[in-house]
Amino acid sequence: MVLAKGVENATLNAGNAAVSGGKVTFEASITGPEWSKNLVATDIEFKYQVESNGVVVVPEITTAINPTKAGGNLYTFTESNISHSTPAGAGISAALPVKVTITEITYKAADIKYVDDDMNDITADVLKAAGTTLDNTSSSESKLSTSTTGTSFGVGYTSADKTTTKLTAKIISGSGTGVTGEALSAALSTATASGLSTAATALKANAKGDGFVVVQISGIKDLKPLFTLTADTANLTNGTGVAISGFGPGSGAELLKLAIGPAEAGTGIESTKPVTVDAAISAATTFYAYKVKIVGLGETGWLNTTDGLTGRIFSGTISGNRVIKDSDITIEVVEKFAATKAEQTGDKLTVTFNRPVDAGAVKPSDLVINPGTFTIGSIAQAGERAIELTLSGTIASNNVITIGTGVVDKENTANAASGTQTLTATVSGSTTTWAVS
Repeated sequence: MVLAKGVENATLNAGNAAVSGGKVTFEASITGPEWSKNLVATDIEFKYQVESNGVVVVPEITTAINPTKAGGNLYTFTESNISHSTPAGAGISAALPVKVTITEITYKAADIKYVDDDMNDITADVLKAAGTTLDNTSSSESKLSTSTTGTSFGVGYTSADKTTTKLTAKIISGSGTGVTGEALSAALSTATASGLSTAATALKANAKGDGFVVVQISGIKDLKPLFTLTADTANLTNGTGVAISGFGPGSGAELLKLAIGPAEAGTGIESTKPVTVDAAISAATTFYAYKVKIVGLGETGWLNTTDGLTGRIFSGTISGNRVIKDSDITIEVVEKFAATKAEQTGDKLTVTFNRPVDAGAVKPSDLVINPGTFTIGSIAQAGERAIELTLSGTIASNNVITIGTGVVDKENTANAASGTQTLTATVSGSTTTWAVS
């Protein structure tokens, strides 16, 4: 297997020919030029001839044949059972050397190469697959967005930018029948996927197959790309909400809701326009206060019933697409202030709370004894989260101390005891125990 002299834009990788029953079968693997990577088999044609012992036994075929397989710019040419036609019926001898020569390869189309104003190759960006995220890391500022289907420069930029006065195209090498730079420019200004894709397909199909068709896109640096900020879980932003238990607290049926504004942030907003992210807790049913954090965006202040259950996490601009994932969100909580245990030793009753407490702010009147004839003589600090009561008088089983709302969280004074929590005594001999309920 050989390529004839003068066959350009092709490299023979491997080939073999075999004779069986007086007929020749051959296969050739050929690498075409870079500008043929996206061509299909019907875009490529070849001709060949067969020699036996140096004598042409099959002259160059008159009707070109397509490759049997094409992928990238690698083509496979296969022909089977080629007969010797002169003299009629004579076979090709397997005892003699056989040579198959590829005499001609014709490319009926050519790939398009897209460049920007500075001649940077932006083809990969133009032909990105549907759904590819806009990449703005290019120092040449030529990274382009893609549409939901196919290829279109228009999608991903502001409507004001999608005009032929700002974004234009011209063919600077190669040619395409019936396709002009003006037609491509008009296609660029569309917001649908069909515009540039249709024009480019026609250009490629009608191009002269001797090199890339180079299309220069002007005005890219002046475009204002649009970015999106959305949440991965729809219920976070559609008003339904998601239970807070999954974001760190471990419990709580109250709902977290996010509000991302303005609406354009969900479909595309310029990097110069402000975006906000607010968090809201549906109700403070399980905890006293909540703080919502989103990695890379910020956090709210403490949200509670007194000060409000809605807070701002982020206010600023975005310069890239961002999806807020559930794993990006954490919620810190402050438990509702309450006693957790009470233990008596002698005349001292130590009451422990789930939050810091200031004994100096607790008055005897905040601890209501009913029933019971004993009294509270003094109140002292017994650690960050505990107070010590000095009791006087006789304590009987079922005597009750009700913790009033005057007993509060030292760090959040609005986080007060419910006013209904009780300590109930059980006396057994010289031992008194207290149940918290």
